[in-house]
Amino acid sequence: MAGGWAAKTIAEGANSAEAITLIQDAFSAGLLMTSICGGAHLFAAADIINGTSLTAYDDLAPVIEAAGGTYVDTSLVIDEPFVTAQAGFHIQLVNAIADVLGDYEEAPPSFVDITVEQLGDKQYNITVETADESPVYSVSVMLYIISDDNQKTFIKIVILEETSDEFTFSGIISMTQDGIYSLDVSMRDWFGNYAVEADVVEIDTEINMNKTSTNFVITLVCIFCIAGFIIVRRRHEKL
Repeated sequence: MAGGWAAKTIAEGANSAEAITLIQDAFSAGLLMTSICGGAHLFAAADIINGTSLTAYDDLAPVIEAAGGTYVDTSLVIDEPFVTAQAGFHIQLVNAIADVLGDYEEAPPSFVDITVEQLGDKQYNITVETADESPVYSVSVMLYIISDDNQKTFIKIVILEETSDEFTFSGIISMTQDGIYSLDVSMRDWFGNYAVEADVVEIDTEINMNKTSTNFVITLVCIFCIAGFIIVRRRHEKL
């Protein structure tokens, strides 16, 4: 049951019978009953909470008590088959539901791979592939610059966006100065499990990653010039 004033409106409305019957049928079928904030008002109206502990916004306490339930002023209450939460505790409610259903997991996401594509001068597209039993909530890149004595200095965090490929996140990072940078990847799933993979890649902004380097081009040109000179000279000697 969602929160807000809708639950009170439905519970006390003239046409509430259909909603109340639906809730009672779900309860009789042994389904998990969950609500947040004012949603518990409908459980009270359905007369299914006698002897049950629930939480909701505090103004609902008299309604819960009148229906035979026990109001508990805390963020989350699990009294199966009821899982109830106060406003603002959505993540805790989701985790509790998963726990009661046997789907909660505590393993953090795993780092799989990273791809770096140079877009321009000191600008790169970063793509990170992860893996997890549950959906990955967020992936961030922590950027450090490495000094001559190999010390890392934190520069900034860039939050990557989820791509169309599951568990893959991408984003653009820009550097303001030339140097060697190191990237850490932090990952968090929907259950709050967190992991950091350190030093996954180094980026040297003085090296063009996607184009042939200028030095290489100059060297190649010199080789062709020398080869041409040798060929011309040998032909001249034959003449």
